[in-house]
Amino acid sequence: MQKEGERAMRARRGRDDAGTALVTTLIAMTVMVSLSLVMLDRALGSQASSRENQDFKAALAAAEAGVDDYVHRLNDSNGSYYVYTTASPDPANYAMGPVTGPWRWAPVPQTRAADAQRGSFHYDVDTSTYTGTGSVAANGTIVIRSTGKVGSQRRTIKAVLRRSGFLDDMYFTNYETKDWSIYSTAADGHDSTWAQNNCAGRYWDTRGGTGGRNSGCSQIQFSSDTLDGPVHSNDAILICDSVTFTKQVTTGYTASATTSNKAYRTTNCSAPYTNTYPPSGTTFTPTANNPKTVAVVPMPATNASLRAFTDVTASPRGCLYVGPTKILIKGANIKVTSPWTKPASLPAGCSLGVYFPIPAAGVVYVDDVPSDGTSDPNSWGVTETGKPVCPGSGNNVGYPVTTESGWTYPCRLGDVFVEEESGSSANALNGRLTIGSANDLYVTNNLDDLNGTSGTSMLGLIADGFIYYWHPVTAGGVNVTSGNGGSYPNRVAASMVSVAHSVTTQNYAIGASLGTLNLTGSLTQNYRGIVRSGTAGYAKAYHYDPRLAYDSPPHFLDPTVSTFSPVTLTETTVDNHAG
Repeated sequence: MQKEGERAMRARRGRDDAGTALVTTLIAMTVMVSLSLVMLDRALGSQASSRENQDFKAALAAAEAGVDDYVHRLNDSNGSYYVYTTASPDPANYAMGPVTGPWRWAPVPQTRAADAQRGSFHYDVDTSTYTGTGSVAANGTIVIRSTGKVGSQRRTIKAVLRRSGFLDDMYFTNYETKDWSIYSTAADGHDSTWAQNNCAGRYWDTRGGTGGRNSGCSQIQFSSDTLDGPVHSNDAILICDSVTFTKQVTTGYTASATTSNKAYRTTNCSAPYTNTYPPSGTTFTPTANNPKTVAVVPMPATNASLRAFTDVTASPRGCLYVGPTKILIKGANIKVTSPWTKPASLPAGCSLGVYFPIPAAGVVYVDDVPSDGTSDPNSWGVTETGKPVCPGSGNNVGYPVTTESGWTYPCRLGDVFVEEESGSSANALNGRLTIGSANDLYVTNNLDDLNGTSGTSMLGLIADGFIYYWHPVTAGGVNVTSGNGGSYPNRVAASMVSVAHSVTTQNYAIGASLGTLNLTGSLTQNYRGIVRSGTAGYAKAYHYDPRLAYDSPPHFLDPTVSTFSPVTLTETTVDNHAG
């Protein structure tokens, strides 16, 4: 009996132990399940967070795809696509519009057909600064705001687009040789007719099917110069000694064994230069791939596109004058002396002989005097009362000056003489102005921009002919010091283009040194202009205006072949437009 009782007690304890074990097991299982759920929740949360992070990054890429899409459309239509704006969207482009209501979205193109389509973009376009609208000044830029969307994530970027052009370079030359039209047998051993047949339109190498330039053509070299800005030449640049290039140099010339596989040349430098690579004392920044070979940038044939902004159909309209014309700048006003221009031909807002505000279009163009007896508003009758009479030599606006000798100033061609009043920075340009000439343009004294490169004022000078830094000399070959002589330009803040010829110093090889010419802006020329010879002329201190990377004077000349591209790209606040 006692043993049976002990067995019963052990059985009850076993059942009690089994219950405890079951409870313990259930507790353990509950803990494990809870931990698994926590881990699963964290994994799912991490996955969602990872997806949101991926979508956040992808949304920026989608916004960039929107900019790329618009730039492609813009270039594919050679710029005409810019007429579509936020206010007047392209109905065929699903990334634009509508003007009111929810946005339309265009899908981001997929690189693989099997990929799921998740990204899309929408963009708004503002072209008011492209050609100028009302009180908004033209600077040749288009602003686009592109929003990318992936999942619930949106990001917006703002891009400023500008057509590539001559303002991309501080110094641009098509041909690295003296202009054929100013050759003389005495100075060059050949006359202009020979130069036209052997030098004009020819690169140093044999591009273009014309053969290279004749070895007798005048060579122009860089030596003891500092060029503080991007430099481009379609030709092979000749570098001889102590030249500092602070930015990228580009060229249309391809390096060859003839130039020690460098994209510039040192051969035929005059003594005492050693014709070595690199030239003594010359530095390039950056040092790698400098100069760099790029595509040739063609020059336009004329600046006639600028004149179009003075036509009666232009709105706003610029000012058109004819014949030799003198322009004085005084802050936000200009004074024009132009004897061949008939006052009745001028539109409202343009005057003669008094200071008046810079025209709203920002353009002044000077054309040749039209033939007598035509229907042109500035044409004079053969015997018409008040018709200007050409002086025995020179023109009707005071050139040549007293004691000046050896220079011909045509009487009826569209020459421009421009300076700020008295050459004083107190009269610096306060506004945006582009001056064009059908013939030559003379910078007769200093030209400054109000507040310099930190301001908004800009000047463009575009001549079909030469642009001269004015420098009259006497018959004895000394600098003129009477009249306005002696007040030569030493400061020029402008973007200058000589379409067919050069930017050069008048009488560059005669007289005493003119000191240093400080140019802030850009210089574009068809043939390499000479600014000094020996001790005569100017030393150069040329600086690129950094604003030209994204801004320009009004209606500035575009190259013959160019494309739009972003010049600035920044992320901005997401537009909360319903969409």
